[in-house]
Amino acid sequence: MSAITSEVRAGSPSRALLLLIACVGVLGVSACGVFSDSDPDSEGQGSDSAWYNTSGLKELFGDYDPANPLYVTNPARIAQLKSRGAYLTKNVAACGACHGAKAGDPQSELSGGRLMRDSFGQVRAANITPDRETGIGKWNVGAVMRAMRASLDIDGKPLSIDLHRSFRWMSDEDAAAIAVFVLSGTPVQNKVERRELGGFERNEWGLFPQHRDIAGYVPELKADIPIPYGRYLAHHVAQCSACHTAGGGIFTSAVPFAGRDGEVSKIETPVGLLISLYDSFSRSEVEGAEKAMPYLSKKGREELRRRMPGEDEMTSNQPSGVDAVLEAGEFPLIGPDIRGESPTGLAEWSEDDIVRFLSSGEVPGGGRRDGRLCPWPFFNGMRTKDKQAIAEFLKTL
Repeated sequence: MSAITSEVRAGSPSRALLLLIACVGVLGVSACGVFSDSDPDSEGQGSDSAWYNTSGLKELFGDYDPANPLYVTNPARIAQLKSRGAYLTKNVAACGACHGAKAGDPQSELSGGRLMRDSFGQVRAANITPDRETGIGKWNVGAVMRAMRASLDIDGKPLSIDLHRSFRWMSDEDAAAIAVFVLSGTPVQNKVERRELGGFERNEWGLFPQHRDIAGYVPELKADIPIPYGRYLAHHVAQCSACHTAGGGIFTSAVPFAGRDGEVSKIETPVGLLISLYDSFSRSEVEGAEKAMPYLSKKGREELRRRMPGEDEMTSNQPSGVDAVLEAGEFPLIGPDIRGESPTGLAEWSEDDIVRFLSSGEVPGGGRRDGRLCPWPFFNGMRTKDKQAIAEFLKTL
């Protein structure tokens, strides 16, 4: 389970007005049409709503509706969901990889605090224990499910979408199971600082909101059909793509599971390469070539190494490098290509090799990945059948 990280809107009305003007200019929307109903007490608006909180604009500014409450009261149903939720939380979804008090420890309390990174910079993973003051003790099952799948908190404030994106199509059953389990855990008091983002920062990807509730029901996938089920686990529960898919850009498109060393994009132009380089250096938290490396395309890293001889890429095989990554909040990093038929990926790995890695972090030929960066200590507790399903799916890529 990736981080339920906290963001609150810090934009002022003057900034919101500027963003509205930009929206009108780009999309050619009539401001008169948008604000045809300005009565603050009209349907869908409360007297304490923001001035721009109309049905057509509120999502643009991050003012989503509060979560619809959902509770589970049947004792037998609670027990069923809690059992499934414990398995997913502690193993497949690896919630503690982000929310755990101690990195890489499957038994660690989910009290949050880990320093991480997304498109907006550094952010700390939230406390998702049921503490009523510093955690999610005032939440309900529906609120937790929406936080995972739409990256919105109980009040409708945006969370870090980068760190939840793959959960969007987690089945209703599995999302509810995780929600029931974390809400039934032991409360831990640990206040985690909330990050503040203004309207311009939060909408830097464009003018269209991406935090969307799931409309309708997301069914379960049959575990006895291994390849589709393995795809579901890898994509939407274990979130392998979050660490093994390099981000695309204006002139590029990401290739799932291709990682940092594989085919970074379907289309990579010189302009796209320049944008990639510029973006890496424009991040205020990235200082120096070593920290910039994980954000660059393969060509970008080669060019940077050519210009700065002697600067080696920081890898998880170097203990000092791992410690520096953890201290700097450089997590998750873009990992290697894990496509099963790719020459830069797992073409030489067998399905048994993949299952062994998920169980122990061991790679063919010797060596073991650091469990603080790759969540194999959590995957170790997965059922063998589920590991095999993931392995079979990866070998089809």
